[in-house]
Amino acid sequence: MKNHKQFMPGTMHLVVPTGKHGEAEIVHESPDRFTRLHGAIHGQPLECNKYTRLVIGGTLWMTDAEFEWRTSLTAVRKMRGDVLIIGLGIGFILSPIYRRRDISSVTVIEKSADVILLVAPCFPGVTVIEADAYKWTPPKCAFDVIYFDIWPNIPNADDWADIKKLKRKYRSALRTGGWIAAWCEDYARR
Repeated sequence: MKNHKQFMPGTMHLVVPTGKHGEAEIVHESPDRFTRLHGAIHGQPLECNKYTRLVIGGTLWMTDAEFEWRTSLTAVRKMRGDVLIIGLGIGFILSPIYRRRDISSVTVIEKSADVILLVAPCFPGVTVIEADAYKWTPPKCAFDVIYFDIWPNIPNADDWADIKKLKRKYRSALRTGGWIAAWCEDYARR
């Protein structure tokens, strides 16, 4: 079994191995001094020795850096019952939740077959569906939590309409009293 640690930055290299499939690649890297300085100047310090990154077609899509961790804490705390996550990434949010006792099931919608082949095997028991979030039709009243994380960069004002559209589309899949949100949506509202 993989070493699923508590939800902390710089730990996914213990869970997801390096690899490449098609356009997707999982990389484990140690930031150099310039990268650490650049991150610190921009309010995103890099204090860990090693980070895991998902690169698709030359674009960085996901990492387990401190900023990703901080901006995902609320979602991890809100997860309960039957969970639907849109976007697999490196499984950063999956790692701390998928074996929790208050989680009944976890379903992930992921568009990239390459990402699924690289990351899904690290999370046995999680249902991963290869589909486009904009085209997939979720079952009605099936989930207690729905969380969208499909942007390579922090969602900004240009993404706010997109987030609202996704929330409308998936609202019928949410059970009464459930929680629906998108990664960094508060940045998109600004």
